[in-house]
Amino acid sequence: GMAAPSSSSSSSSSRLAPHQVARLEANAHRAWDCFYKSNGNKFFKDRHWLLEEFHTLTPDAHHKLTLVEMGCGTGATVYPVLEARNAACATSTAVVHACDYAPTAVKVLKKHAAYEEANINAFVCNVAKEDIVACGAPRLAEESADVATMIFALSAMSPDTFAHALEQARRVLKVGGTLLIRDYAEGDMAMERLAGKKGGMDGIREIDERFYMRGDGTRAYYFQVDELRSLLTTGGFDVASCSLVSMRNENRAQELIMDRRFVQARAVKV
Repeated sequence: GMAAPSSSSSSSSSRLAPHQVARLEANAHRAWDCFYKSNGNKFFKDRHWLLEEFHTLTPDAHHKLTLVEMGCGTGATVYPVLEARNAACATSTAVVHACDYAPTAVKVLKKHAAYEEANINAFVCNVAKEDIVACGAPRLAEESADVATMIFALSAMSPDTFAHALEQARRVLKVGGTLLIRDYAEGDMAMERLAGKKGGMDGIREIDERFYMRGDGTRAYYFQVDELRSLLTTGGFDVASCSLVSMRNENRAQELIMDRRFVQARAVKV
């Protein structure tokens, strides 16, 4: 028979079916694990911008800093932060607890030349579903961190797990500790590209509004600033700043102009 006209947006017809969405969710860590198996640490550049953007990461160089990195990948944030701390103060003691749900990412992070077990506790954890303190035990304790970071971490999760992930950040942070977030924003060039290609040969599909599956099975969610702000507020954080960061990358060789858009937030555990 004739299908009833859909009241939702026309794009919903190309969306994944609930059972496909559930399978993606169940296999999310596997998709990223495969990604790191094929790419190692080549893909994500060291995030030195963190040091410029977030002065909170290097407050007083002499103060013992405890950092929890949620969704650490292969260490693109961990190592530049440790390097900067050590440069600022030879006696600086910074301890980093770094976790990712892709076991291969954690393995690659541990193979880095600068890896020292004494100041890096690297472990596998799916912060979207698991208890981060239990995963990081015995070295990671509740309310022990000065700073927690989620750099392009939330966007790889299903939106219905955002609250759980933020709760994990709350659990590890001291009262007054800072959560730093940078992630994809609506209108980012990559989102436009995914939206334009969905249903095509690349295996790109729309899961939900602003939520896409890439061809390799990894997922990407694109935030709105107000949405992130209210997630943080609801999650028990005092939002110090939450804004849109726009950057224009020009690749002169290929005559490409890429407009990147990110959300960036700094929030304090109250």
